[in-house]
Amino acid sequence: MSSFYNPNYDLQEAAARRRRETARRSYEFDVSNIGRKSQQSITEMNRQYRQGLEPRATGFTRRGLGRSGLFRRAMSQYAADQQRGLQDITQATSERLAGLRLQEQQSAQELQDVLDSIARAKAQEIYASASTLRSFQPFTGLYS
Repeated sequence: MSSFYNPNYDLQEAAARRRRETARRSYEFDVSNIGRKSQQSITEMNRQYRQGLEPRATGFTRRGLGRSGLFRRAMSQYAADQQRGLQDITQATSERLAGLRLQEQQSAQELQDVLDSIARAKAQEIYASASTLRSFQPFTGLYS
């Protein structure tokens, strides 16, 4: 017959909860870093495009093409390139965040799996103890 208290369950649960807390803190740290790095990349890209815009525009106006269709197409292409770059940064950030969210969900599921396993083991022990007690029923005179 087993005892009604198994300290290993408490240790298993505590270890699982520590792993979960570590994973949660790591997730929060990584999300914060990704957000910061993404913002830095966007700021840097905008700075580079702003700095590159004036020399391009000046090059066209020096040649007398400041109002030409060629100038408008070049500026439109320049703006489109900038937008694609910003979209690439945003897309990469979204993909990294999605990967982190998946890891976070897996971490939460791992904790739940451990808790479920402990609950099943406890239930099996209770059932085994009840069965053992029930086998003594004829000797005790107690009937249910």
